[in-house]
Amino acid sequence: MQLGDHLRNIRESRDLKQTDVAKATHISNKILSNYERNICYPTIDNLIELCRFYQISADYLLMLTDKKTEPKTVEHDLYIIDKKILNILKILILKIISRKS
Repeated sequence: MQLGDHLRNIRESRDLKQTDVAKATHISNKILSNYERNICYPTIDNLIELCRFYQISADYLLMLTDKKTEPKTVEHDLYIIDKKILNILKILILKIISRKS
């Protein structure tokens, strides 16, 4: 099985259309179609986005393991929380700056 076939199987097992995945991941429908037809491979950024969307590990997506997800660690959870807090702070700072202008 090739990567594109695996991607299509994952999508279809969740009863999703390519357009659903395209909207959620901001990867164009044409690009997703090319991936699933084994015309080209996902970029690193798109690979990460697909893993996040499907909540699977990159190893699973790349068929390096049968385990769909990696066990999460406390450090991983803290990293995610820190990223979210930083994004919120950036938004707040931009709003404060825009009010002063």
